[in-house]
Order: sequence, then structure tokens, then C-alpha cells
Amino acid sequence: ITMPQFSISGQAKLPSTADLYINNIRKERFHLDQGPFTIPDIPTVSGAGQMQLVVKDILGRETVIQAPFYASPSLLQTGLAEYSSEIGFLRENYAIQSNDYGTFMAAGTYRRGITDGLTLGIHGEGTSQTQALGVSGNFLWSDIGIFSAFVAGSHSREDGASTWGNQGEQMGIGFDRSGSPASFGMRATFQSHGFTGIAQEGAKRVRFDGRVSLHYATQHVGSFSGTLLHRNYWEDEDVKAVTLGYQLRLGKWGSFSATLQHTISPEPDNMLFCYVSFPLGHRTSG
Repeated sequence: ITMPQFSISGQAKLPSTADLYINNIRKERFHLDQGPFTIPDIPTVSGAGQMQLVVKDILGRETVIQAPFYASPSLLQTGLAEYSSEIGFLRENYAIQSNDYGTFMAAGTYRRGITDGLTLGIHGEGTSQTQALGVSGNFLWSDIGIFSAFVAGSHSREDGASTWGNQGEQMGIGFDRSGSPASFGMRATFQSHGFTGIAQEGAKRVRFDGRVSLHYATQHVGSFSGTLLHRNYWEDEDVKAVTLGYQLRLGKWGSFSATLQHTISPEPDNMLFCYVSFPLGHRTSG
């Protein structure tokens, strides 16, 4: 478990038993000796929730300790590091032409939990024509949600050029709150004309990319979601779109989902996508 774990403390005047509840579901029972106690490394679910410890002593008296929490896989435990590195060749004409690869590339990422509520990271990537380097951070605000931010810079050159002619910057901010029954998220990315990442070589240059999403889950009639997207290009028309989604579990019969996307600009358009999944056995589904 890489994300920060939580603890709950109290004091028992007499030998007691304690039942731990996470979001009103009992998870574990403890036997406590007389005196102060701390229960560390409590298993939690991702998102916002409520811990409740019901302490009952040998005389039958009950004490309830409650504590809200917010857990996120984007955070690392204090002192824990996460890193990765990749080398290979850039995939070109994906889903159009088979086995089409371009220039050699390398990339690396390193993230570390500074505190249980702050994780910082650095990422670098490059080819012979493009190099980029950026830093990022994820910060837990109380038990409300996760703020994220990043800044990056790049320089690039045309094929065969001896000097690095293009420099650029990129920055982004975001906020996510995952809970029950509602979840909310927003993202905004700003990019200068000269910024180029290795995945953006030859692509249209984005000036601004913003999106807001909302998800609401009900107990009996499924879950609903919506996303609003606004993307602004340096040398092309803006893209605005709204996406609405619906998901419903059909018990032992499987699940159903539907997505409706309405493109507002540059040209109005609609797309409807429906999906039904059903089990056919322990290892087979349709």
C-alpha cells in the first residue's frame, strides 16, 4: 500500500474491545488494555470517508471516536519513493500503419512523499530533437480533496538543425474530490507556442486545455457523470464538447453503460455509445 495510512487514538479507562468502522462498515475488532492506545495503519478506501471506533469496556459502557479522512493514490507515504524509466522508439501512425516506429526516446519519472499530505515529483523526457523537464506536486487539503500543479519547460529543433530554435513552457493546476455519493474534478493546462513534448511532435499546438467533471452514484438506479471540455489551439479552431455518461449494474446479469457526446464547436456533432457486459463463466465474459 503506497498511499498514506491513517491512525486513530484514544484512552481506555478499563480493558475494552473496539470495533472499527469505515463508512459505517465494520472492518476489524481490537482488544485494548487499560490506558492510552493508538491503532495505526488503518485500511481505508480511496476518497473521502469517515472512521468510527466504538470502544466498549468490561462494564458495558460505550465510547465513540469519529474522524473524517481523505485517501488518494496520487499521494505517497512519507519517505516513500516511486520511480520509473522508459526507453524505446516513438510509435508513429498508430492504428493506421503496423510496426511504424520513429526516433529513439528516453524518459524518467521520480516521485517522493515529503509528508503524508504532500508528494513532489520530477519528470524528464527527450529525443534527439526534443527535450522536456518538469516538476509536479500533489497536496491534500484537510479532508476536502487533492490539489495538483505542475510546471515544465522544453526546447526543440528541426530535423538536421544544429541549434535549438524553440523554447517553451507549460503549467497546469487541478483539483479532485472523490466521495460518496458525489465526486468532482477540474483541470486547466496552459502552454506557450514553443512548448513541445515528445508525444506532441507533429501534433497541433494547444494553448489552453480545461475540463470540469462531475460524478454522482445512486444506490439503486446507477451512476451519472458529466464532463465539459474546452480546448484552445494556437493555430486552429477551438474545440468545445459536453459528455454525459450513465452506468448501471444489472446484478448477476452484468452491467450497462451509455455515453453521449455533444460537440459544440468547431462543428456541432453528436455521438452515442452503448455498452453491455455480461458474464459467461468464471473466466469468460461477453
